[in-house]
Amino acid sequence: MKTTNRLIRNLALLTFALAGVVSIGANAEEAPPPGVLETWTCSYNPGKDIDDVLSARDYYVKQAAKAGVDIGPTYLWSLIKGDLPFDLVWLAPHESLAAYAAAADAQAAAPELSDITARFYDAATCTPRLGETQSVFQREVPDRGDAPAIVTAFACGLRQGVGPADMADLQGHIAEVLGSLGDTAPNTVFAMAPTTGGPNTPDWLLFSVFDDMSSWAKFVGSLFGSDAGQQLVRHFGAVADCDQAIWGSQRTIAPPADV
Repeated sequence: MKTTNRLIRNLALLTFALAGVVSIGANAEEAPPPGVLETWTCSYNPGKDIDDVLSARDYYVKQAAKAGVDIGPTYLWSLIKGDLPFDLVWLAPHESLAAYAAAADAQAAAPELSDITARFYDAATCTPRLGETQSVFQREVPDRGDAPAIVTAFACGLRQGVGPADMADLQGHIAEVLGSLGDTAPNTVFAMAPTTGGPNTPDWLLFSVFDDMSSWAKFVGSLFGSDAGQQLVRHFGAVADCDQAIWGSQRTIAPPADV
């Protein structure tokens, strides 16, 4: 069963810089508690474009400063390849569910931020989502700061009979194989379990982050060019049925100086 509708209706994506918010490790023993990601999948309104979204961003930052509210880092993803009916994804990562709740309450209590949603929705029509994230793989890479990144996103339906033990086994297999690929592996890989959604929500999402398209192409070549990689591809297909999209990521609001 294909999962295009699942992807369309709840593409809860994780961005590269979540690694800077949550300290992560490749080994299961080092894995952090689950993080939380807010996402908004959006289509530009007639006559609007990214400049209008970033204008709303500027107003958001200004009003948050007036209110003394720390809004944390946010990111914008623009679709590069994929058959999707929306243009962009806005993302706000949080260290935990408690951190998300505290941020939401702080913003809701600030009158200076009461019209923020209307400002953004004047530029784009969006659907808000929430998901729980978990590290699958991370390799050491230089801090890229505000440099753009490429993200491949899989939205998946699980095969009949697949359960938590099967998913843990697959994620361990992913980490093992990617760890053998050296500098052709993704910078980081995260899985996501949607917290909000509906009947067409995907069961599982997987995100891999690369410096650029060339880095992604080298990874694909290394994966399919090795016996271990081909075994992983077969294992993946036996557990989940997925659709893929490729996104360009940019940071739109920097994290606080002490993060």
